[in-house]
Amino acid sequence: MRAFNLYLITTLIQASNFVLAIPHARSEIISSHFPRVDVDNVSFRVRTTAIVLTATLSQVVFKAPITDMLFAAYNTVQAIQMQNGLGLVRGGEFVHEGADAVLKMWNANNHQLTWDVVGVVVMGLLDFTLQQHHGAAIVFKVYNGANQVGAGQISMTSG
Repeated sequence: MRAFNLYLITTLIQASNFVLAIPHARSEIISSHFPRVDVDNVSFRVRTTAIVLTATLSQVVFKAPITDMLFAAYNTVQAIQMQNGLGLVRGGEFVHEGADAVLKMWNANNHQLTWDVVGVVVMGLLDFTLQQHHGAAIVFKVYNGANQVGAGQISMTSG
């Protein structure tokens, strides 16, 4: 009986962490806690922003190369923001290469990425990766509210 009560309490706590979001005119359940890597598709809101990422996990990899690259990418974006502000990403593409992983982001759906959105996305990807037991090569879409404003991928550069 005690095990059942513990299971019921755990289930209720986990169920209370879900919120409903409507990115790109369709409803999706988005967890305030990050989902585990053992599912193929995940959607999550980045902290307290309007940015929602939907990701397709394509390959489970070691976590360290992904986190190292994302930390460096975040530092790069912060430096660009300090120097140039939060405006549009020139050329519509951001690429950051680490030793074993690369992050690419680009404009999508006739919208333009800003350095503000790129910084939030990198922070969200880093938070997501740090919550997982494994790293993941992913393809993702970036929604700002209901509008898809970008897309991207994290991939490995060496095996």
